[in-house]
Amino acid sequence: MVSTHDGTARALAQKLLERPRVLEQVRALIPDTTRCHLIPYATTPLERDVALALGIPLYGADPALLPFGTKTGCRRLFAVAGVLHPLGYEDVRDPEGIVDSLARMRQTRPGSPRRS
Repeated sequence: MVSTHDGTARALAQKLLERPRVLEQVRALIPDTTRCHLIPYATTPLERDVALALGIPLYGADPALLPFGTKTGCRRLFAVAGVLHPLGYEDVRDPEGIVDSLARMRQTRPGSPRRS
């Protein structure tokens, strides 16, 4: 076990990056960096930086690509790339946005079948 001796409610990755000696302790415990990888619960720039500092791969998406894992991000990417995709709207986050989007879709395609 390696301790950061920091009980604050902050990300462990942040605590490690702020403590190069502790990060070095962790690195020294890795017997073979070619057979090791970091598996975080969520991939943020902090976890990416810890993996880079340890010289091991991050088993997860690069945080810079996370927007493409959302409906809005994919819709924007498809639009820029000219890829056909279903009618819909981006940045819908609340019931009012859903109602507005459905009304706009109905205006755009009045013949679309209704579901009950």
